[in-house]
Amino acid sequence: MVEKLHPPTPKAKLKPKEDMHDEELRYPQWQGPFQVVLSEHDSSELLRKIHAAEYAIFERLQTLGQNAADQDERQAIADSLGVLHALKRDRLSFPDWHRSHLDA
Repeated sequence: MVEKLHPPTPKAKLKPKEDMHDEELRYPQWQGPFQVVLSEHDSSELLRKIHAAEYAIFERLQTLGQNAADQDERQAIADSLGVLHALKRDRLSFPDWHRSHLDA
């Protein structure tokens, strides 16, 4: 079976984990776990790592303010959540709730 991923949005511009170090990440608190997901090839480990990245994002969202200074990070989080959704849909056969909603 060929795995098909939808490309991330142009704003995401992601590098593979092996090319990035925490000091190069703009938001290492959640981008580190996100990068781990992107480098995972074992489908049996993927969901656990996706959950860890989602949790790190959730934790960060709890501390972010609503001011304009946080807008870039909020956009990066939104882009990354889209990638995590696509991974769950395409590699783990999760339903595409957004598509189902639009088709109804």
